[in-house]
Amino acid sequence: MNHALRTCLIVLFALPAMLQARQNTVPTDSLRLPEHFKIAGFIVDSLTKKPVQSAGIFVNNTSLDTVSLRNGYYRLSRVPMGKHEIVVTAVGYMPRTVIINGALPTTSADTIRLLSVQPVPLNEMMARTSDKRWQFFYQKFKENFIGTTDFAKEVKIINPWVLRFEELENKEWSAMADDLLLLENMALGYRLKCYLKQLAVAKQIAVFDACLFFEPIKTLDQRLADRWRSNRLIAYRGSLMEFLRRMAEKNTDSLYRTFRLRGTERFYHTTEPDPQSASTFSDLKQPVSYPHEFALNFSRDQLQINYYGAGEDMAYRRFVNRMTKIQRLPARFRASWLASRSSQVIVNRMGYFNNAMEVEVYGYWEYLRIAERLPITYFP
Repeated sequence: MNHALRTCLIVLFALPAMLQARQNTVPTDSLRLPEHFKIAGFIVDSLTKKPVQSAGIFVNNTSLDTVSLRNGYYRLSRVPMGKHEIVVTAVGYMPRTVIINGALPTTSADTIRLLSVQPVPLNEMMARTSDKRWQFFYQKFKENFIGTTDFAKEVKIINPWVLRFEELENKEWSAMADDLLLLENMALGYRLKCYLKQLAVAKQIAVFDACLFFEPIKTLDQRLADRWRSNRLIAYRGSLMEFLRRMAEKNTDSLYRTFRLRGTERFYHTTEPDPQSASTFSDLKQPVSYPHEFALNFSRDQLQINYYGAGEDMAYRRFVNRMTKIQRLPARFRASWLASRSSQVIVNRMGYFNNAMEVEVYGYWEYLRIAERLPITYFP
């Protein structure tokens, strides 16, 4: 056997061991982790088990959507890793939400069953808008759902007649929708589809549970496109989404200061807490099983987060004055508060809580409503 052939055979036999040794020496943090996963399955009638064609499916707080085929099959690709709420709607059926947890880049093949329902006639829905009491609550709804910021002035509800209101005791009231609520945000350049489960107002505090789909508006007007790009960045800076993303990426941040507040604290105040109560990001976060998540440690405390990238504006001061009945001077920073009954809350590194209902939000982040909302797939 000649020398060249013998050398080649030695290399071939040794190659698997060499590759194994190389694999064992690669640092774990250099391995590229999957960023997306797929969702696929079937939509069927819960009673007849027949497929439902043309059902709309979207991932909450994203621009990802699709429709079911004739056999009820649907597929969504490039869904960010993590826990998501999937919304399914179809004519003649009750909307359905399903929680999908994408921990691995595998395809989920769950069958989603829809319950048929008699839709409310359009003329019946439109007739309600002429009622003065409905009009009164509609104005209140826009303030509490869309907001009172400058951006909110550019948000239009396309089909307000799908809304219905229920007046409760002690000036409390709630709102629900008989169909998807359609909105157009000309400040940020999105058309939105909203599955409004409920909005409830008690003691001037509004809490709503809604799923949103964002469709970017296309335009050939470069100045308008530039304005939307600028406004999206304004909405992002100082937002809860940016704060959680920065916390995921680093241990300190000059734009944010976080404090642990013991016991019952007054929200909406503008004084800085005791410096001894300050916490770094590394104090507050803890790794969990999945690399795309981390745990935010409340430890039964409330968290105050001050953002120093901008001060309070006039509209926010009016909001605080309405909540507290106290006139006060504006602050040089924007203060928000987070509270939870859980000692830990899981956070996705994309900048959202896995279960938003576990966390109570007050202050500036409470003041910001749908008008400033961005999809979780947004990056500046």
